Amino acid sequence: MLCDCCVFGAKCESFVPASECVVEKQAYDGLVSRLMCEYSLEGLADEILVRRLAMYLIRGES
Repeated sequence: MLCDCCVFGAKCESFVPASECVVEKQAYDGLVSRLMCEYSLEGLADEILVRRLAMYLIRGES
């Protein structure tokens, strides 16, 4: 998500106009890594599904 679209933009310490949300990116990368490791996923198809799942989980929380 872009910082400009975030509802927390005015309060966020990481806010940078027209840039990608650093907080969301860190949450996304961490979640993808944990899921890949926890479920011993290795293939490209697994990675694509995990990345999509992580995106849905993060966007669903906000």
